[in-house]
Amino acid sequence: DEEGAATGDLDIYGSLTIIGQGMMATAIDAGGAAMGDRALHIHPGATFTLEGVGVGYAMIGAGANGAGLRNDSGDVTIRNSAIQFNEGHNGAGLMNVGTMRIEHSLVGFNKATDAGAGVRNDGTLEIVGSAIIENEVPAGPGAGLENHGTLTIRNTTISSNRAGSGGAAIYNLRLTLKDIEDNQQIIQFEQDGYRINPSLSVWIDYAVFEQHYTTAHQKELVGSIDQAMTEYALAEA
Repeated sequence: DEEGAATGDLDIYGSLTIIGQGMMATAIDAGGAAMGDRALHIHPGATFTLEGVGVGYAMIGAGANGAGLRNDSGDVTIRNSAIQFNEGHNGAGLMNVGTMRIEHSLVGFNKATDAGAGVRNDGTLEIVGSAIIENEVPAGPGAGLENHGTLTIRNTTISSNRAGSGGAAIYNLRLTLKDIEDNQQIIQFEQDGYRINPSLSVWIDYAVFEQHYTTAHQKELVGSIDQAMTEYALAEA
């Protein structure tokens, strides 16, 4: 696992933007078990933007984190891209220890042996208009997202993730959900358990949600990822 971008993963130390023709048209293939390395490694102080690219098939060894992309104190923007089919110990799709923004992207079909199959966040992360789906941790928590930092999520679908020991969608949920306003908490601890604050008003148009979600899942199964992302966004609207 050398750090000079001579072999294996692409090590980024400066400022770099990669713009492709779309997540299904332009790909960074990490080579799977034959290469045994992550795809992208963002080093401290670097600035990196990924747009219109699919990143996949990274497989890193036991105890290694961040297979698809690992951000170590850099500034990363992922836009209209897909991070999928990666395998690692923790943060198999994405590992963030810096600042990261995910816009209109897919993080899916990643597998972790410990926790945080889709995304592990130890820094500052914002996710907007994206989908975190079909990630798996067979023997651990946080299949979709494992959060230990500052996290903002807007208009994003987190669905169909599978965990062996809890937190299939988001692990460390109480840290993730901040107070709405003074003295009004989203998550309350009462009678030895956690619950949604009953004083909050929640409205769900389930029929519309189910229609768009079903259509999105069908599009996803036949490889129409862009159309699936549109339907997932409509489900969240």
